[in-house]
This record gives sequence, C-alpha cells and structure tokens, in this order.
Amino acid sequence: MLAKNPLVNVERVRKTKYIRDFDQEFTAKVTGYETVGIYYRKASSVNKILDIKTPTLVLQALDDPITNVEGVPFEEIEYNEFSILATTGAGGHLG
Repeated sequence: MLAKNPLVNVERVRKTKYIRDFDQEFTAKVTGYETVGIYYRKASSVNKILDIKTPTLVLQALDDPITNVEGVPFEEIEYNEFSILATTGAGGHLG
C-alpha cells in the first residue's frame, strides 16, 4: 500500500531517523500538505484552544519528546475559561 503511493519515496521514509523527517517524507505528503511546517501549523491544537466551550483538562508531561514543552500553548490555555493545564515532570508521550 505504502509502496504504491506515488507521493511517497519508501526508501527515504525507511531512512528517516527523527519524527520531523518522517512527517516530512510521509505524513505531510499523504495528508496533502506541501511541507511539514504547514502540516504542523494546520494540525496544531493551538488554533482550536480558544474555541473550546466544554470544561477541558489539558495534560502535558514536561519530558514529552513528541510534543515538546516549547510548543505548549500556555497562554491560550490560561486565557480560555473552559480549559486548565496540568503538567507532570515525567510521563513521556503516552505515559
């Protein structure tokens, strides 16, 4: 299936070492984004935080290697009265 997708170079995907490289070679292409940067901006929850109208707990591990703490939308979460952020020192990406 992957090998049949004309947008994907399977060998380049296999050689990726970092998540950003994988997203550039695979994820952005198969989801229709021109670049990985555009994919990250469009897929980011930061654009939706202010639209939340249901009480929401946002949980973030400070050692998460995927969603690095520098990318956490602290200001948007704090500004929205329906969201609250809880951070943990450890937990990684999936606990």
